[in-house]
Amino acid sequence: MCHPAPPLVEYLFIDEPRLRSYAEQLEISRSVDKIPSWNVKLSIKGPDVAATQDNKLRPATAHEMITKLIRSLRKNDQLEIERAHVETKYQFAFEETVAQKVLLPLKEAKRVKELKDIAVWVSNPSTKPHLPTEESTRVPKGTFLYLLEAYWESDDLLHGPFSGFSALNLILSEVADVMGLNRETVLTKYEARRSFKSPLATLQEIGGIPQDQRRIQTLYRKRYISDDQYVLIDGASRRYYDLFAYPIYIASV
Repeated sequence: MCHPAPPLVEYLFIDEPRLRSYAEQLEISRSVDKIPSWNVKLSIKGPDVAATQDNKLRPATAHEMITKLIRSLRKNDQLEIERAHVETKYQFAFEETVAQKVLLPLKEAKRVKELKDIAVWVSNPSTKPHLPTEESTRVPKGTFLYLLEAYWESDDLLHGPFSGFSALNLILSEVADVMGLNRETVLTKYEARRSFKSPLATLQEIGGIPQDQRRIQTLYRKRYISDDQYVLIDGASRRYYDLFAYPIYIASV
């Protein structure tokens, strides 16, 4: 009986160096192919055919490493399956969401010479805003997610929150350096806590080019989370969590 083949995955981004680094630490960076072979022996009764299997070791594909990494994180209770908030205990998260990619073109890349552009995916909180009240403007509701492709810094533990410094602030300060912009000027002009603009609008104002919204599946490692992102909705400032993370992969759903 033939089993249907699993659906093909359309990968939009894979951070191969980071993925392979994790796979090597977990010893899942290599796969085994089982190759059938046949031994034929001649005897008085005629030929005797015996089937055997040889194992051939090879480097694992990116898809194999992604599958094994998710399986290992789940098995060892190291994977969050929903959007994080400040009290989260997990470094890694897996989710399906709607996100919008923003390209930040580089005229002259600083610090990271091989970069041609910077890509940030923005996903809005899943919670729907209610009519603003005094309480709703002070208590964070929902979490913005920012996924920065091919992040150039080495892995670090999850940090945050620091008072008055949102995850979008951290994104702005880091991309300003790489884009060759003055960090203080960018942070002063677009300081995320007080501007009340949406994160997408803020990234557009520093030169970002938004792409179409897509439904994606992603595995990411968290870098920084805050409870200090403010956005103006229906004439009132609302407070949100926001999370800066680097994706191990992003796939279309």
